[in-house]
Amino acid sequence: MRVSELTSIGLGGGLAAEGATDPGGWDPGWLRGLLHKHGVLVLHSTALDDEGFLALGRLIGELEEVTPAEDRVPGYAQVRLQSNVPGLGLRADLAGGFWHSDESPATLLRVVEVPAQGGETGFADMRAAWRGLPAGDRAKLRNMHGWWPWRQLYALGVKERGERDEVLDTLTDEVRPLVRRTVTGEEALHLSKLWLVQVRELDQTASKELLASLYAHATSDTYTYTHTWQAGDVLIWDNEAVMHRAMPVAEGCRKVTHRITVRYPVNSS
Repeated sequence: MRVSELTSIGLGGGLAAEGATDPGGWDPGWLRGLLHKHGVLVLHSTALDDEGFLALGRLIGELEEVTPAEDRVPGYAQVRLQSNVPGLGLRADLAGGFWHSDESPATLLRVVEVPAQGGETGFADMRAAWRGLPAGDRAKLRNMHGWWPWRQLYALGVKERGERDEVLDTLTDEVRPLVRRTVTGEEALHLSKLWLVQVRELDQTASKELLASLYAHATSDTYTYTHTWQAGDVLIWDNEAVMHRAMPVAEGCRKVTHRITVRYPVNSS
């Protein structure tokens, strides 16, 4: 299968998968290798249904069940329904409209309804952004940690972004390093616009300034790829290597996607 480079920094690999319905015969090692190399894979013009989508997910790792159950695609415990439509699955335009990485090692997303305008998905290569920092800044950041008050933020009203009360019991406030290692051993910045609220080694003002600088750097045009959805597109991304965000959908347009997350051994520290 032909693979094309989507950016000059190696972020994003495009796979010509026109009409593909059953990926069961694809080589899992080859596919995972491409994923970890490019951070994001774009399978163009597939004809995958949810059965084929699940088969693709199994090539990457072990499928995770969707919680809460009401967000599941009927009949598929591992496929999440999400959209920008109130009452139709998770409101992904709200819950995912900021730069972040999912907690699962990898995410797969299949478009069901393509919006007529807007609704792109943006990606930032956190490995390339890390390499692009001055050596002195990298040396300092390796010794810094972020405060991720998952439970505290949710309790203060994060559910307005599309989460539900059942999620609260699964959350724990955490301290995490600002730099982590990916499954390939590469270093990458570890950030989240919503969940990472302060650098523990700095006061509030200095922390805010540093984080603003890092986000501006990591999400600049130099380190990002924006995917415009077409019918049949399927995306796979490595959550240790990239951040992503859902771009707004134009007023009056619908965007519906199905999502799978998978797990496999990781290297993060």
